[in-house]
Amino acid sequence: MTTSVTIRVTPAHYYLVSWSILWAGFLLAILVASIQVHIENKWLQTRRQDIEQGDAAPSGDGEAVSSADQSRSRFRRLLLVALVTRAAMMPIHVWRDRLWVQFIADTLPQLAFASAWTLLVSFFVQLVGVAQGTATAASPGILAIQVTACVVYVALVITFFFNIVAAVLMYALFCCMYSALFGTTMYFCPKLLTLLRPSLRQHSGLAIRLAACSILCLFVFGFSTFGFARKVVAPPHQILWWWQYGFLELIPSVLFLIMMRPNTNRSPGSGAAATDSNTPSPPITGGRRNGGGDTVPFVNKSSAGTGGYGSVSRT
Repeated sequence: MTTSVTIRVTPAHYYLVSWSILWAGFLLAILVASIQVHIENKWLQTRRQDIEQGDAAPSGDGEAVSSADQSRSRFRRLLLVALVTRAAMMPIHVWRDRLWVQFIADTLPQLAFASAWTLLVSFFVQLVGVAQGTATAASPGILAIQVTACVVYVALVITFFFNIVAAVLMYALFCCMYSALFGTTMYFCPKLLTLLRPSLRQHSGLAIRLAACSILCLFVFGFSTFGFARKVVAPPHQILWWWQYGFLELIPSVLFLIMMRPNTNRSPGSGAAATDSNTPSPPITGGRRNGGGDTVPFVNKSSAGTGGYGSVSRT
């Protein structure tokens, strides 16, 4: 049986320079994400202090911080973890020969990115539920999915030491995860844009960002599904790392960080609803709404006015 496992990239000719440029891109993205996480944590801490001191009112669902702000903060942290993991593992691809090290270095960051994208898609699902008046808490379900994926990942890594064919099962796992994300995005993102269409006519900037997020998700999930399916069915002789790490991980991460950057101009005591006063309210079809004003703040509106190299071992 053939299997697809990444092998060390020989630092010859332009390979080392190419990887250095890609690695530097991840370092810059980590810096940007770290700054955003720091800004977000500072605002969240101030917000909770204002609630305790009575200087601000809780969000519509009775919490100090709205569910939208919490989801955005968790996604940014997961994305930072994924970027750090990839940056830490990339040098291993260049300098380490052991097959099991290569296997973990390739797949561990992919698991981190898949977890981050899962949280992102779950928020779109929540928004559709809010707009329809059927919103439910999705955090426990998302946590269960992520924990299950981690358990299966550890089991497959352990199995890999005894049978290299476990690599095929690992890439099949990622193929299933990304195909599920692709299908979910294909269904819920157009539905969300349709539900918000009456309000988005007055907020063209927000509509553009929501559409851009949807297209970007479809691009990443679709090509990732195809890539992992190819590794399972017909392992390629070469892997284009600039495509896999650059166009499917680094560039989407940077774009999401730009579109969802924290709004440093919002008042800590104003809450999510006040900070997102320009956010259009979706039509309520189910007679209720999940809290005040936390329907679309996951996509930042502060900018509303602004515009391979490698080989594959076949065993």
